[in-house]
Amino acid sequence: MNKAFIKEGVRTGSCDINCTSLHQAKVQQLYRLDRLLQEESGTLQSLQQDKVRAVLDYHEGLLYGIGV
Repeated sequence: MNKAFIKEGVRTGSCDINCTSLHQAKVQQLYRLDRLLQEESGTLQSLQQDKVRAVLDYHEGLLYGIGV
């Protein structure tokens, strides 16, 4: 970070409102991204479980000669 900016912000206090609102917006954005990642992770996990079930069903069908 630019040292002159830090000194200017500290001396004048100009960073109070602008930096706070920018920080809050970034935090909200990070929470939204985290929530989306959790949703996508859950979807991926569900798809993987469906795939495992389908493979097991297929192998069971081969084993018992049903549905193939």
